Amino acid sequence: TGAGTGAGGGCPITVADVHAHVMGLQERFVSGLGQLSRGRGLLQGCELVNWSTEPGVRSHTLVFKCRDMQQAAQLVTAAAGKGVAIDTRKQYVRVGFGFNHSLRDVDTLLAALSSSC
Repeated sequence: TGAGTGAGGGCPITVADVHAHVMGLQERFVSGLGQLSRGRGLLQGCELVNWSTEPGVRSHTLVFKCRDMQQAAQLVTAAAGKGVAIDTRKQYVRVGFGFNHSLRDVDTLLAALSSSC
């Protein structure tokens, strides 16, 4: 394929296409968080700090503030044990979505986070 074209050599993939895809994944993820809030889950005690209902102002990375660095590190380690890669900066857990992710990946992430251990 030529530079800037889709896998089949068709229409180019634009930044707007990627952003729209990621925003759809985030919508699914945040919707699924409502189910987690009713249970114990790995995110218990963490707060989503950068969510906006306006997709035009959202980052591709969602940030959760945990009680402390230890909780954030434990959450990242537990998720990794379930095959999910997320990362931490101090007491913040970062969940990033990209063009290579699918709705299935979001469901896998939600399932991993729904566990309490």
